Amino acid sequence: MNIAERKYRVGYVDESRNDIVYFHDFMVKYDSVIEVIDFIPESETIDELYQKINNEKLDILVVDYRLNEYSNINFQGSDLIDYLHQKRRDFPCILLTSHPYEALDYSLDSHIVYDKEIIIAQSEQDDGDIFFKKIKKSIEKYINQLNEAEKTINELNNRANLSIEEENSLLLSDEFIEANLGIPSVTPRILKTENHNKELKQLIDEVQRLLNELQ
Repeated sequence: MNIAERKYRVGYVDESRNDIVYFHDFMVKYDSVIEVIDFIPESETIDELYQKINNEKLDILVVDYRLNEYSNINFQGSDLIDYLHQKRRDFPCILLTSHPYEALDYSLDSHIVYDKEIIIAQSEQDDGDIFFKKIKKSIEKYINQLNEAEKTINELNNRANLSIEEENSLLLSDEFIEANLGIPSVTPRILKTENHNKELKQLIDEVQRLLNELQ
């Protein structure tokens, strides 16, 4: 999962070919470390577009908010990101828009909304650098999370005995991998059921004890 020796693969989804040109012009100074892959929605379903995106093995996805402004599709950029996150929960995305207030109302995550004016207007140099750093940091954070989860699973999965803290760490790492890569569980099912149920019962017993003391 190390991306240090290759370019960042940045997907860009926009129905406006002019805006795609603006985006490429804006990102050209980073072309030594960034490769932009375009997606122009026309009449496909949201799942068909997601499958095209998923097949490209991207590191981050940048999506225009009003995807249906000039195309015959029935979803917005925020819908596409929400759909992707149902498949890959923490995959880094940026919602790029000329209508930030409207986009904020429809996006589940306000932190991913970014004003498209910076791209179209080719505004100040510092703003461009901030946008690039946002892309870079988002990718690195996600890759680091995947690497840490993989490392934890490799270290703990074959141990005969685990502490409660180690079991919890293993389960959280397994959940992260499952939620983001769509692969079958790598944690033994017995660990996900018996131990979890035991801890839950202990918690319920403790709550009941406290309630009895308060009565």
